[in-house]
Amino acid sequence: MRAVTSQSPDGVRVMPPAGMLDSSLLITHDMSLDRAAEAYALYDSREASNIILTP
Repeated sequence: MRAVTSQSPDGVRVMPPAGMLDSSLLITHDMSLDRAAEAYALYDSREASNIILTP
């Protein structure tokens, strides 16, 4: 997963402070790894855009 960064005034890319980014705005589904096939089907059908698979 890529880190979400922002551009500072001096041009250096920085991470937002912990708790400042609401991940619920980015993640559409949180599914267990054993449901990976279902997750890929949701993604392929464009019913989900950002899925987290957890072991």
